[in-house]
Amino acid sequence: MPQSVKEEITSRVAGALRFRRSGTRDRVIRVAGCSIPLRITINPGSKNIVFAFHGAVHQDSRSGTTFAHFPNRQTAHSHQISIADPSLAKHRDLSIAWYCGHEGADIQGIVSAICIEAARLLGAERRIYTGGSGGGFAALYFSHRDPGSVAVVFNPQTRIMDYSGRLVANYRKACWPSLTKDADLAKVTCADLVPLYQKGLTNTVIYVQSHGDRRHFTRQLMPLVGAIARASERQNFILHSDYWGEMGHVSPPEEAIAWLAAACKAATTQVEDLIQTWHDIAHGAANLTSEEPVLPKAEHQPETKLQNVAPQITAPLRAAVQEAAHGHPYRGRPERSFWKPAISERHIADLDSLSQPIPFDPDDRIATAGSCFAQHIGHHLAQRGCNYMDLEPAPAAFGSREEAQARGYNLFSCRFGNIYTSRQLLQLLLAAQGRHTPADAVWMRDGRFFDALRPSVEPRGTASAQDVLAARKQHLEHVLMMFSTLDLLVFTLGLTEGWESRLDGTMYPTAPGTIAGQYDPSRYALRNLRYGEVMADMETFWRELRIINPGARLLLTVSPVPLAATAGEEHVLPATVYSKSVLRAVAGDLAEDHEGIHYFPSYEIIASHPAKGMFFEPNQREVNPLGVELVMKNFFIATGMADLSGSEITSTGIVCEEGRLADLL
Repeated sequence: MPQSVKEEITSRVAGALRFRRSGTRDRVIRVAGCSIPLRITINPGSKNIVFAFHGAVHQDSRSGTTFAHFPNRQTAHSHQISIADPSLAKHRDLSIAWYCGHEGADIQGIVSAICIEAARLLGAERRIYTGGSGGGFAALYFSHRDPGSVAVVFNPQTRIMDYSGRLVANYRKACWPSLTKDADLAKVTCADLVPLYQKGLTNTVIYVQSHGDRRHFTRQLMPLVGAIARASERQNFILHSDYWGEMGHVSPPEEAIAWLAAACKAATTQVEDLIQTWHDIAHGAANLTSEEPVLPKAEHQPETKLQNVAPQITAPLRAAVQEAAHGHPYRGRPERSFWKPAISERHIADLDSLSQPIPFDPDDRIATAGSCFAQHIGHHLAQRGCNYMDLEPAPAAFGSREEAQARGYNLFSCRFGNIYTSRQLLQLLLAAQGRHTPADAVWMRDGRFFDALRPSVEPRGTASAQDVLAARKQHLEHVLMMFSTLDLLVFTLGLTEGWESRLDGTMYPTAPGTIAGQYDPSRYALRNLRYGEVMADMETFWRELRIINPGARLLLTVSPVPLAATAGEEHVLPATVYSKSVLRAVAGDLAEDHEGIHYFPSYEIIASHPAKGMFFEPNQREVNPLGVELVMKNFFIATGMADLSGSEITSTGIVCEEGRLADLL
């Protein structure tokens, strides 16, 4: 920043602070062609100053300048300066700009200089930067530029590009119109705090995060924590993560906001003092209205702490005992818990509350994979305007959708064909990372060559094995990109039966000799996966996926489509029931055990006996359009997304390799 601008900032800030008596004034600092609105509260004699930054602004509150609200009890005796983001004035529909500036305006540099100069002129020794969401991003950034300061942030963003693609694009178009790609924001402003904090903390950070805000927890918190952990051994970093009583991006409760009071009142900004002060405030031992700091305790008293914690543990238990004494555990349960009102007295099409709410955001990058039924889900997601991933779209040369689908396009997010088993899914992820190379990857038929792992994508095969391997290499690059960048993977579990190689255990989507290849019992064997094997596959897949994509979520369904044939000794009906039972049990247990995994009951909607088989075609195997529509209706209810008004969903066929087994009779 030029020296002349620094001198101008000093002069402008001094003028804005000219009133030294108690009170609040709105001021605008005009410097270097920028207008920075401030709301200033002076508390004479205070040695603290708190800078507050706002997050996204709703359109209905854009009538005037937006300032972050100060919780009075927490900051009552500190100087307070709330700063409005001047970049929001660039477009009336712009709701968030993260204080990252716009073309011709170094907002990050100017605002940082204003804060540092205001603290100096007011004699404030302790500088506290606070904000939530987008304002939390700003607080973390400006605090890092002010060594020795404290950042108190609530559910903040730390990497703008991993927030909302729509909001980032709006910001880029309004504030940096010369840029053609969102990724280019990194060239003109600090849009990612991870590299900044990976250099080490110059400040103290109090990071307050809701467990219920899964998107921010995984995509914003975890990368920053990893960067700080790698920076050095001792860090001035406090993480307080708790559930705030509601899922999603919600406002913090009083107990969480008490961290701001702790930052103002603690005797020092050492981590130990901040934690003890917060504990005293949150549990009523400190007086928020007092101007006196909370002094460090000479010694800790574990017995007293246990007495404070005990009522929190025993109160719910005591309430449960009292409730049990006046009734039974089913008293007060909702209608959905009882068969008669939930099922017997309703038509199957009128059933509701069939699924637990599924965290879902319109900006989520959604990928699909699995058995034949998963094709319906992907098709409806795309047609309803979701951010559906298609990394291998059909070339324009295809004359129709049907022709493209016959070659594996427009079915799933990549051209991998149907993935019927958990073993196939795990092998696909490992293969995409170069960690699994099948010993028998190319099959032949009538002198043509086929990809054994997706034999239906080239119905007539290719001219050479080299062509197959080259196409597979390119395909796996797209698959890795999908796994690495998706927000939500919708995977439909289809079968437990599969054919595997005796050479290396590779499991194939079809039996050798059906579409391509030649069946040789010395090389291939039937494998009917048991519960423990399917669970182990999925646990390993989940662990490996989260390594390359920490923010990924998984939505599991079970295909209601019965087996077309079984190679076991059982009748195909009990074989089907076994397969679906195992898959349903695994899906349910995974959803119970992992916070990022959810289950949607498409199988129950179509195949359970209340439906009386009405959602199957006359062959009692294929799901009819009415069944698909009912599943998708409940799916969008569970995800909180209403169907697009006026949207006409066109039906499409599905491609199912397993279904071709019927042609062999």
